[in-house]
Amino acid sequence: MKDIICVGRQFGTGGHIIAKEFANRMGLKYIDCRLLENECGVEGASEKFQIQKEIILKEAEENDCIFVGRCADYILKNYSEHNVKSIFFVAPMKYRIKKTMEADELTEKQAASKVRKMDSQRSAFYNYHTGCNWGKPSDYNYCINTAVNSKEEILAFMELISKS
Repeated sequence: MKDIICVGRQFGTGGHIIAKEFANRMGLKYIDCRLLENECGVEGASEKFQIQKEIILKEAEENDCIFVGRCADYILKNYSEHNVKSIFFVAPMKYRIKKTMEADELTEKQAASKVRKMDSQRSAFYNYHTGCNWGKPSDYNYCINTAVNSKEEILAFMELISKS
Protein backbone atom coordinates (compact mmCIF):
# COMPACT_ATOMS: atom_id res chain seq x y z
CA MET A 1 0.00 0.00 0.00
CA LYS A 2 1.45 3.34 -1.09
CA ASP A 3 1.37 6.49 1.06
CA ILE A 4 0.08 9.41 -0.99
CA ILE A 5 -0.58 12.97 0.12
CA CYS A 6 -2.36 15.50 -2.07
CA VAL A 7 -1.79 19.14 -1.17
CA GLY A 8 -3.94 22.05 -2.24
CA ARG A 9 -3.20 25.54 -1.03
CA GLN A 10 -4.11 29.15 -1.16
CA PHE A 11 -1.34 31.29 -2.60
CA GLY A 12 1.03 32.66 0.03
CA THR A 13 0.43 29.99 2.65
CA GLY A 14 3.80 28.32 2.12
CA GLY A 15 2.08 25.05 1.30
CA HIS A 16 4.53 24.07 -1.46
CA ILE A 17 7.52 24.70 0.83
CA ILE A 18 5.98 22.58 3.59
CA ALA A 19 5.11 19.83 1.11
CA LYS A 20 8.62 19.76 -0.33
CA GLU A 21 10.20 19.61 3.12
CA PHE A 22 7.81 16.85 4.15
CA ALA A 23 8.65 14.86 1.01
CA ASN A 24 12.38 15.17 1.76
CA ARG A 25 11.90 14.24 5.41
CA MET A 26 9.74 11.18 4.66
CA GLY A 27 11.44 10.01 1.45
CA LEU A 28 8.35 10.67 -0.68
CA LYS A 29 8.54 11.58 -4.34
CA TYR A 30 7.62 15.28 -4.73
CA ILE A 31 5.44 16.10 -7.72
CA ASP A 32 4.22 19.60 -8.53
CA CYS A 33 3.07 21.59 -11.52
CA ARG A 34 6.62 22.25 -12.74
CA LEU A 35 7.41 18.55 -12.94
CA LEU A 36 4.07 17.76 -14.57
CA GLU A 37 4.39 20.62 -17.06
CA ASN A 38 7.85 19.36 -18.07
CA GLU A 39 6.54 15.82 -18.50
CA CYS A 40 3.53 16.94 -20.49
CA GLY A 41 4.92 18.81 -23.49
CA VAL A 42 1.57 19.60 -25.19
CA GLU A 43 -0.29 22.84 -25.75
CA GLY A 44 -4.05 22.24 -25.38
CA ALA A 45 -5.42 22.66 -21.84
CA SER A 46 -7.69 19.62 -21.91
CA GLU A 47 -5.08 17.39 -23.52
CA LYS A 48 -2.43 18.66 -21.08
CA PHE A 49 -4.70 17.94 -18.10
CA GLN A 50 -5.44 14.43 -19.37
CA ILE A 51 -1.73 13.67 -19.68
CA GLN A 52 -1.07 15.13 -16.23
CA LYS A 53 -3.88 12.98 -14.84
CA GLU A 54 -2.30 9.87 -16.35
CA ILE A 55 1.08 10.82 -14.86
CA ILE A 56 -0.52 11.35 -11.43
CA LEU A 57 -2.20 7.95 -11.58
CA LYS A 58 1.02 6.26 -12.72
CA GLU A 59 3.12 7.90 -10.01
CA ALA A 60 0.53 7.03 -7.35
CA GLU A 61 0.68 3.41 -8.43
CA GLU A 62 4.48 3.25 -8.41
CA ASN A 63 5.67 5.53 -5.59
CA ASP A 64 4.99 6.87 -2.14
CA CYS A 65 4.51 10.50 -3.11
CA ILE A 66 3.22 13.94 -2.36
CA PHE A 67 1.36 15.85 -5.06
CA VAL A 68 1.05 19.62 -4.94
CA GLY A 69 -1.93 20.98 -6.86
CA ARG A 70 -3.02 19.81 -10.33
CA CYS A 71 -6.32 18.43 -8.96
CA ALA A 72 -4.50 15.38 -7.56
CA ASP A 73 -6.90 15.25 -4.60
CA TYR A 74 -9.82 14.97 -7.00
CA ILE A 75 -8.07 12.51 -9.34
CA LEU A 76 -7.14 10.20 -6.45
CA LYS A 77 -10.16 10.71 -4.14
CA ASN A 78 -11.57 7.23 -4.82
CA TYR A 79 -8.18 5.54 -5.05
CA SER A 80 -8.82 3.05 -2.25
CA GLU A 81 -5.92 0.75 -3.15
CA HIS A 82 -3.54 3.10 -1.35
CA ASN A 83 -3.38 5.38 1.69
CA VAL A 84 -4.42 8.72 0.14
CA LYS A 85 -4.76 11.82 2.31
CA SER A 86 -5.71 15.30 1.12
CA ILE A 87 -4.67 18.53 2.82
CA PHE A 88 -5.62 22.10 2.01
CA PHE A 89 -3.43 24.89 3.40
CA VAL A 90 -5.13 28.18 4.24
CA ALA A 91 -4.22 31.45 5.94
CA PRO A 92 -5.81 34.89 6.36
CA MET A 93 -5.34 37.26 3.43
CA LYS A 94 -3.26 39.69 5.50
CA TYR A 95 -0.79 36.91 6.36
CA ARG A 96 -0.56 35.74 2.74
CA ILE A 97 0.03 39.26 1.48
CA LYS A 98 2.81 39.77 4.05
CA LYS A 99 4.48 36.48 3.10
CA THR A 100 4.26 37.34 -0.61
CA MET A 101 5.72 40.81 0.01
CA GLU A 102 8.67 39.22 1.79
CA ALA A 103 9.23 36.37 -0.67
CA ASP A 104 8.91 38.39 -3.86
CA GLU A 105 10.03 41.83 -2.62
CA LEU A 106 6.74 43.46 -3.61
CA THR A 107 4.76 46.37 -2.26
CA GLU A 108 1.63 45.58 -0.30
CA LYS A 109 -0.53 46.54 -3.27
CA GLN A 110 1.49 44.37 -5.68
CA ALA A 111 1.46 41.43 -3.29
CA ALA A 112 -2.30 41.70 -2.70
CA SER A 113 -2.87 41.72 -6.45
CA LYS A 114 -0.62 38.69 -6.94
CA VAL A 115 -2.34 36.70 -4.15
CA ARG A 116 -5.80 37.40 -5.61
CA LYS A 117 -4.63 36.60 -9.16
CA MET A 118 -2.98 33.31 -8.19
CA ASP A 119 -5.95 32.19 -6.08
CA SER A 120 -8.24 33.04 -8.98
CA GLN A 121 -6.11 31.03 -11.43
CA ARG A 122 -5.94 28.03 -9.11
CA SER A 123 -9.67 28.16 -8.50
CA ALA A 124 -10.47 28.44 -12.21
CA PHE A 125 -8.15 25.55 -13.11
CA TYR A 126 -9.56 23.28 -10.40
CA ASN A 127 -13.19 24.18 -10.99
CA TYR A 128 -12.88 23.75 -14.78
CA HIS A 129 -11.19 20.35 -14.65
CA THR A 130 -13.15 18.84 -11.75
CA GLY A 131 -16.56 20.51 -11.76
CA CYS A 132 -16.02 21.04 -8.02
CA ASN A 133 -15.24 24.11 -5.95
CA TRP A 134 -11.55 24.63 -5.18
CA GLY A 135 -10.73 25.00 -1.51
CA LYS A 136 -14.04 23.70 -0.18
CA PRO A 137 -13.06 22.37 3.28
CA SER A 138 -15.42 19.40 3.21
CA ASP A 139 -13.65 18.04 0.10
CA TYR A 140 -10.34 17.55 1.97
CA ASN A 141 -9.33 15.24 4.80
CA TYR A 142 -7.58 18.13 6.57
CA CYS A 143 -7.45 21.92 6.35
CA ILE A 144 -4.46 23.55 8.04
CA ASN A 145 -4.03 27.24 8.80
CA THR A 146 -0.35 28.02 8.26
CA ALA A 147 -0.67 31.38 10.02
CA VAL A 148 -1.42 29.80 13.41
CA ASN A 149 0.64 26.61 13.20
CA SER A 150 4.43 26.52 12.97
CA LYS A 151 6.07 24.66 10.13
CA GLU A 152 7.38 22.08 12.62
CA GLU A 153 3.88 21.55 14.06
CA ILE A 154 2.46 21.09 10.57
CA LEU A 155 5.22 18.67 9.57
CA ALA A 156 4.68 16.64 12.75
CA PHE A 157 0.93 16.54 12.08
CA MET A 158 1.51 15.47 8.48
CA GLU A 159 3.79 12.69 9.66
CA LEU A 160 1.11 11.53 12.10
CA ILE A 161 -1.68 11.48 9.50
CA SER A 162 0.47 9.88 6.83
CA LYS A 163 0.88 6.86 9.09
CA SER A 164 -2.82 6.52 9.96
